[in-house]
Amino acid sequence: MLFRSARAAGPRFRLLSKQASDCFAADLAPAAQIERIYHLLCADPEAGASGLETLNRQWSSSAYPEDRYALAAVLKELEDSQLLAGRARAWAPARRYRRKEPFIELDAPVS
Repeated sequence: MLFRSARAAGPRFRLLSKQASDCFAADLAPAAQIERIYHLLCADPEAGASGLETLNRQWSSSAYPEDRYALAAVLKELEDSQLLAGRARAWAPARRYRRKEPFIELDAPVS
């Protein structure tokens, strides 16, 4: 229901998503960063894609597997709901995640 109303609300949904993303910007905890990316991808897919690239670099050697799985779940949810757009679609889990012990590694998107 949320995703149907998101598509219907358009600009208002993007504004609320941007505000939600901003609420998590200063919190560096993995769960907060996942929330920030989730809302940023809804608000501004290009900025969200850049945020994913930055998060991937930061987490490349330090993230716990459960954090990567949580991020993958968020990306899958957005992809399944067709809210993932533009360059951000290249990061969708079905396309970009592969299993590597003990992490889920995030590849660079294919151009």
